[in-house]
Amino acid sequence: MSIRNTCPPMEIETVTDTTVPNHDETEIESTEFEKNQKRYQDLISTFPHVKGWRFKDPFIRYGGHWWIQTILEGSLYAQEFFQARPSDFFICSYLKTGTTWPKSLTFLIANRSRFDDSTNPLLKRNPHELIPFIEIEFPLFPQVDSLKEKGNTLFSTHMPYNSLPDSVVKSGCKMVYIWRDPKDTFISLWLFFQKKSFETLKNLEVNKSDKEREDHPSPFTKSAYFRKGKTGDWVNYLTPDMAARIDGIMEEKFKGTGLLEYARYDPILSEQNHFSSHTDQKHMSSNLLPLSPMATETVRDSTVPNHDETELTEFQKNQKRYQDLISTLPHVKGWRPKSPLIWYGGHWWIQPFLEGSLYAQEFFQARPNDFLVCSYPKTGSTWLKSLTFTIANRSRFDDFTNPLLKRNPHELIPFLEIEFPLFPHVDVLQDKENTLFSTHMPHDFLPDSVEKSGCKMVYIWRDPKDTFISFWSFMQKQRSTRGPLNSLEECFDMFCQGISGDGPYLDHVLGYWKAHQENPDKILFLKYETVRADPLPCVKRLAEFMGYGFTAEEEKSGVVEKVVNLCSFETMKNLEANKGDKERGDHPSPYTNSTYFRKGKTGDWVNYLTPEMAARMDGIMEEKFKGTGLLENGE
Repeated sequence: MSIRNTCPPMEIETVTDTTVPNHDETEIESTEFEKNQKRYQDLISTFPHVKGWRFKDPFIRYGGHWWIQTILEGSLYAQEFFQARPSDFFICSYLKTGTTWPKSLTFLIANRSRFDDSTNPLLKRNPHELIPFIEIEFPLFPQVDSLKEKGNTLFSTHMPYNSLPDSVVKSGCKMVYIWRDPKDTFISLWLFFQKKSFETLKNLEVNKSDKEREDHPSPFTKSAYFRKGKTGDWVNYLTPDMAARIDGIMEEKFKGTGLLEYARYDPILSEQNHFSSHTDQKHMSSNLLPLSPMATETVRDSTVPNHDETELTEFQKNQKRYQDLISTLPHVKGWRPKSPLIWYGGHWWIQPFLEGSLYAQEFFQARPNDFLVCSYPKTGSTWLKSLTFTIANRSRFDDFTNPLLKRNPHELIPFLEIEFPLFPHVDVLQDKENTLFSTHMPHDFLPDSVEKSGCKMVYIWRDPKDTFISFWSFMQKQRSTRGPLNSLEECFDMFCQGISGDGPYLDHVLGYWKAHQENPDKILFLKYETVRADPLPCVKRLAEFMGYGFTAEEEKSGVVEKVVNLCSFETMKNLEANKGDKERGDHPSPYTNSTYFRKGKTGDWVNYLTPEMAARMDGIMEEKFKGTGLLENGE
């Protein structure tokens, strides 16, 4: 069977893996896995893909982890269909951390009453033939004898813990997990892949030379599983700087978890397995060891001020730390040739905004009376800023003195990830009385102080088709030195895969929706199309939620209508401050003020997208939001 990798925007050919049986030319009835495989492949085609360790074998991001397509398909099947029993026992591990050895031990321990020294199956079969992987043998090779034997209770997996089938946790079955110094793990894994072509097991005839496993095809000979079995072999391959880099990442990642202390001092572990630090240099933690990073230069953005000849801001004093971290993260081709997107924390970022977001996470201190305007780019952010500012300040300004008449809304409500780190001198941040802030950051990336403070926020979302068209059109007007914007078709394909700044978009929406469901008194959830169709009740609801509800007298005298009219798209677009090439007055920007006012319509996507493109996006959205209640109740 040929395994199809759908991996735009990277040009990657179809990958066929010899671990998958080929039944194309036979009349063998399809397995249960094969009957479901198309579903998994369609789902996987929407996930982020990056360059893998082999040119035609990309890594795929799913559930916070990177996968090879064949194994991800098998894992999705196992999640759905594997039924663990209370008596089952799992050998769990990351690749090349000692999996083959514990398999041998557990099999011998569990079966020592069944076999003697001369009849033990390990003498003639590789350990992996005796304990099946739930993501390989269970879906792909259900005919193997270890799965046919109902009395077998031993299984293995390389799946991350949070990806295990629900039945494993519910059954209460036991498991053992083995881990290893990451330096030796990397060397063993790299050499193992080189062989894609201890002593007792290694020297058994069955595990020598080019002997193949007998139960199903495999890209590895049996001898490939027995290289050296030593600890510390990394010293023969890695430079001291390389070793120090991994040690630093590991120590920062595991800090405060107790894991390193357990590994160092647990009496069960031998001294050979102790970890030692090779450097005093501090390293930022990352979600992924950068084993095969894409070559990407540091990205600069014209929104970042150059203060080389002035005193450094607090952000600039910390910027090097953020850049060091970002250099270790996965990068993929972005919407412009010189503007890669960076994967961090389950989302895609443009570098300057990731730097700013990391700073905001660390230093922004929200107060209980603060109010956040939250959104994905181009979903109604400018309009919502106008409304919240006018509602909160209507007692301070009249129809002639409202700052919105002379300034762009983005100058009046600062972004946590832009103005707060990059332009701390702007007047709205210097004003200690200001309580209005905005962000495009995903909900799970907001500074901890936001949740701890108990401050309120409003989130607005929009039909993803209009969101994409507005975003793409907005990017077309960006004054950029990073090359031309990709075609609409290419950007749309990436957007559907979730590859866009602050994306995936639907995950962004879903994150705030779930937070709203958990705390409806703290998070107001609005839909652009609903507000656009009937703004008056939505504005009244927003004001009440903010704590600035309209009085009966205000409603009677038409104050609500005045707020709506002042903040309407038509009024804002025609203000002198937002016309032509007018610039914002507080700091440099790659966009003129007029760029924020394009059409303000709903359904404009019909002028850009084909019916097939629209159907694709709608299908992805419906599948993503299924069972969440968002489509039915998302305001």
